[in-house]
Amino acid sequence: MGLAPHRVGREPRVGHKCGATFSQPSALQKVNKWDGHRGKHPVELHALCGHGASPIYSQPLRGNDRYTQVNFDPTLKTIADVGLHYKMHITSRHNPKLKQAIALRSRKAREAASATLVDGVREVERAHEAGAIVQQLFICDELIADDERALLESIASRGDCERLWLDRELFAKLAYGDRYDGAVGMVATNTRGLDSLDLPERPLVVVVDGIEKPGNLGAILRTADGAGADGLIVADPVIDLWNPNTIRASVGTVFHRRVVVSNAQTARDWLIARGLAIFAAMPAASESYTEANFTNGGAIVLGNEAEGLGPIWQHAAVTPINLPMLCIADSLNVSVTAGILMYEARRQLSQSTQRA
Repeated sequence: MGLAPHRVGREPRVGHKCGATFSQPSALQKVNKWDGHRGKHPVELHALCGHGASPIYSQPLRGNDRYTQVNFDPTLKTIADVGLHYKMHITSRHNPKLKQAIALRSRKAREAASATLVDGVREVERAHEAGAIVQQLFICDELIADDERALLESIASRGDCERLWLDRELFAKLAYGDRYDGAVGMVATNTRGLDSLDLPERPLVVVVDGIEKPGNLGAILRTADGAGADGLIVADPVIDLWNPNTIRASVGTVFHRRVVVSNAQTARDWLIARGLAIFAAMPAASESYTEANFTNGGAIVLGNEAEGLGPIWQHAAVTPINLPMLCIADSLNVSVTAGILMYEARRQLSQSTQRA
């Protein structure tokens, strides 16, 4: 028989689940036994810190969702602690936590929840290292390597992070695209402004104005990280910075503190006020990118894929530069242009440092 539901403030009863007995008075668990009929006798696990304490972990199960005990520890105190000792296996597509996570593929849902999905162990790790809060980890054991499993356990142990296990079929509904890494994180988003940038004496700053494609923005973020840019300003964003495609293409670098959002005019005036040389990529410019002087740092400005840069960047303090197009095409992909300009700037900065 199943046990009677425990009410907060009353003595919890000891029960059995998956062959485990819970009998430690400092952290008693109550489990209602699932009787096989969907929607009847919902299963819950309450981990309680002492008698009468409020439940710190309570998840109604759906369908055949189940908990399995890994190692019992009477000192459980947080959701993360419980997650290290119990596996919650989600096997129903109707599970509310799974449905909430899948909904984050929508920009509206991401903005409402101030959270996004991060596909891949490496990307989740980088988000975590950048200070982002990993709220939940959805894990598919079939797709996780041993070293990745240890890394995910480390991430979960450092915060109030809930771990949930999915079979391969359900994981495919949550993971994005064709590449499955075995882990998807629900991560809190925190969009930063210009005031969070702390630039060095000779900074390299990149501005992307009105970029429309998540893959392009993510690729530019990844390149900026590789070239050691000190700041990346996403001006007048058309797309959501936290689009899972952007995050995946950036390999998680979008979470770094040097990535900020602003409107274009404010960004331009902010750069001018700091005395930075501003070089704007424009196909019709007469000056080649090789003539731009980055030895004292500067800002590289890149525009929308179809329209390029708007009139805000036609300013006396802004120098237009171009990349020569020698055959049929009249322009490069914006992420390719970004890579060429950033590494040219980095080359000049490195050489001037060596001479000094």
